[in-house]
Amino acid sequence: MSFTDKRKKIAILTAMGGYGHLSYAYAYDYWLTLWGYQTEIFNVGLTGNQEIYKLLLKKPFAYKSFFMLSNMMDISNLLVKRVSGRLEKKLEDLLPKYGEFDAVISTHPLIHPCKGRKNFVVLLDPFLHSTYFANPQPDYYISIWRESDNFIDKYKVDKSKVLYIGPLLRPAFYKYSEKIETFRDKQLFKKELNVENYDKICLVTAGGLWINRAGDYLEALSNKFKNSNVLFVFLCGKNVSFYNDAVNFYGDNKSFKFLSWQDEESVAKWMGASDLAVVFSIAQMGIESGIMGVPILIFNYIQGQEGAYIDLLEKHGVAMLVKGNITEKVNYLYSEINNLSKYEESLLKWKKLLLSTPDRMRTILDHYIS
Repeated sequence: MSFTDKRKKIAILTAMGGYGHLSYAYAYDYWLTLWGYQTEIFNVGLTGNQEIYKLLLKKPFAYKSFFMLSNMMDISNLLVKRVSGRLEKKLEDLLPKYGEFDAVISTHPLIHPCKGRKNFVVLLDPFLHSTYFANPQPDYYISIWRESDNFIDKYKVDKSKVLYIGPLLRPAFYKYSEKIETFRDKQLFKKELNVENYDKICLVTAGGLWINRAGDYLEALSNKFKNSNVLFVFLCGKNVSFYNDAVNFYGDNKSFKFLSWQDEESVAKWMGASDLAVVFSIAQMGIESGIMGVPILIFNYIQGQEGAYIDLLEKHGVAMLVKGNITEKVNYLYSEINNLSKYEESLLKWKKLLLSTPDRMRTILDHYIS
């Protein structure tokens, strides 16, 4: 039997929602493959009605109400049973030997595997929706944040089933973070991206369709920073509509640069070049920017889902929620853009914590999958 045949087989299940679910799946796939496992990602696509999702995105308080309404165990049990049951049947049809996977890991709260030899669900957020703990329950939960412990208690989860690993990133962020030993090293990325002549680079980002919120700030940013040497780089992702509109109206503005979808290498480099990030959705951005030494000003976030991220990042001293109307937020940004050194010590500690995850993850998963 060949070496390849002897490797432990791991299926990684994920789905669309926010990009964070996919991002974690890719990160697990990379690291597990690096450590000698045979992995395969199954992206089941969409887990809900995307028209309803898009409608809720336009009404943040409606999204919060929907999030909290669905955060009841009876409803969660119905949702998870429906999604997980269909997925297990689909995988059995596609893979006759699906049950022979040594481990099945899900990075989505609606997907609870139960047909692998050992089954895991990754608890991605510090605020854990009840769907994570609905039936069928996995053999183990992989916990990212210690701050989510109160939900472990709330849902009476057997703590022997909870494996504490920490936040994991895609490989490019580890690779490029090694090049930033001091904050002066950011100049290396600025030169590579041809933006070294700007005094400051501010990355503007969100998740999914949430980048639309940045559109309300374009005029205020343009007016306030018109005589400064600051470049705002907007990561528009796959939001083609926002990207096209922004380029049409502000494409000639020397203070703005709009980027359509970028791969992880490009995103990591832009974070490496950035002095500050302004975000309209936080989640994964909190760790990707953190390992690249970028402080965050939070202009907006996903109501209900992301509030705990703000508490976590502010506690670590690497981010701040900016309150007020558009003018007040832009004025605060203007006053802070040259006052970022106060974040440096906290960012170095945060980066050290983030860099510790892979070794800890390997030790724990090797033990439980073997």
